[in-house]
Amino acid sequence: MSRRSGPRSLASRIEESTAAKSKHKPQEPEIQTLRYQPLARHKHVEQFLDVSANTVDRLIREEGLPCIRLGPGAIRFDLEAVRGWALRRQLQRVQVEEERASDG
Repeated sequence: MSRRSGPRSLASRIEESTAAKSKHKPQEPEIQTLRYQPLARHKHVEQFLDVSANTVDRLIREEGLPCIRLGPGAIRFDLEAVRGWALRRQLQRVQVEEERASDG
């Protein structure tokens, strides 16, 4: 039995076109899934930085501690951003101490 000549189904045409494209197109890298990380509250940042609530408020005002303001009195923190901020701040302190040691 030979194949019926005539119009082909839409599904068979789509299947052929995707097969042809996949042969000529290089494989795209697999995209990693994003992990959901909830925003931290004030008390979590206090524990993370080992400081008081007043110090966290001062660090937000004066030192640029990254925070997300959700409304009046509602502040949340991205702990990855807080960790990066703390590491940069620590590196700045070390650089200042090294400069003082080399000057003195």
